[in-house]
This record gives sequence, structure tokens and C-alpha cells, in this order.
Amino acid sequence: MLEGGAQTVPPTLQQSLAARLDRLGNARGVAQIGAVLGREFSHALLAAVAEMPNSELESALEKLAETDLLFVDGVAPAAIYRFKHALIQDAAYDSLLKARRQALHRRAAEALAASSKPQPELVAHHFTQGGQNDQAIEWWGKAGDAALRRSSFAGGRRTSRQGYRDGERRSCGASGETPKRLQACRRLERWSMVSPRRGSVRFGGTGYFAGVGARRGALL
Repeated sequence: MLEGGAQTVPPTLQQSLAARLDRLGNARGVAQIGAVLGREFSHALLAAVAEMPNSELESALEKLAETDLLFVDGVAPAAIYRFKHALIQDAAYDSLLKARRQALHRRAAEALAASSKPQPELVAHHFTQGGQNDQAIEWWGKAGDAALRRSSFAGGRRTSRQGYRDGERRSCGASGETPKRLQACRRLERWSMVSPRRGSVRFGGTGYFAGVGARRGALL
């Protein structure tokens, strides 16, 4: 699970989980950062996003493990952490204010993009949730291309369709289009309409470029 808030939880349980998080003190903030990163996350990524002294981070992680909120596999800085239950992650994620949540997603995206082997779909997800539309469109395109290079035609199409939907809703078609954004949007639309049976591209229908009059069948 990449983000919280996906499950319907009874109000009484929500209140109980929120109260449990509130009792954590400073460790609550680290739980919130972890919730943005996912159900499972590495110490290295957490440290990069948290931007806090190592002693404070380690103290908070120890408290989260002691209170049975996180499972720990390995020893820092190579440790991997996992929320004991998805509901705990959801509660921590939902307790964040929107501005703070978006800022953390942006930091996560930047840290992941700068890594030696970035995962394009994960980077794109965090840029999307962080409200960074241009970067999200670019990385969704990379995610689709990567899936296609792995000979996962259906996977590449599915990934690009998701990115295209996000891009069209959040950025494509916005006022003040730049050539770079236009190119990225066209790239996403191209792969979102690839036919897995024939390997062809279809630009009919109601895509973004139907609205701006782009040439049908044009490939980048």
C-alpha cells in the first residue's frame, strides 16, 4: 500500500488509533513520515525524508518498535521497517495536514529519484501526491517505458494509463502549456492507447489531444 486512508474504519477505532499515536510524543512525527513512505520502508529513505538528527530518529524508531507499532528487520542504517497493521499506517497518514503531507511526498520523490536505482512508478506516485504535476507526468512516462522494456506490455500500458489519468486530471490541459509539458503529456497518451494485440497506437476518442487539436497518430 502506497498511501493511507484507503479503508473505511469505525469512528471509535479511528479515535483509539489517533489517541495511541498522540501518546507517542515526538515519535508520532516519525510514524507520520513512515506512513507517507508506505507500509514498508527503509531506514535510509526515512532518514533522507525526516531530515532530523540521527539520535532523535533512532530514539523515535525505538519507541515505535517498543510500542508494537513497527516491525524491524535488520539493524540501522540497513534496517527495514513495516507497520504492524495497515490501520496504524492509515491513522498516521490521515493525521497529517495536507500541506505537510504533500511536502513529505515531495521529499520522498526527490530522495527516490536521486537514488542509484530509482523505481519510476514509486517516484511518480510521490510526485503526484506531492502536487508536483510536471515531475509526476515525466516519471509516469518513465514508468510506462520501463515496464515495456521489461516485455511487460500489459503492465506498461496499465502504468501509463494510470499516469495519463493523473497527468490529464492534474496538469495536462492546464493553462499556460509549456513545450516540455506538452511533450510529456503526449508521451503518456501515446502509451496509454497502445494496443497490446497489434502493438499499434490509437489516438481516437476523447483524449487530451482531441481537445487541443494534436495530430492523430503522431509518435514522439
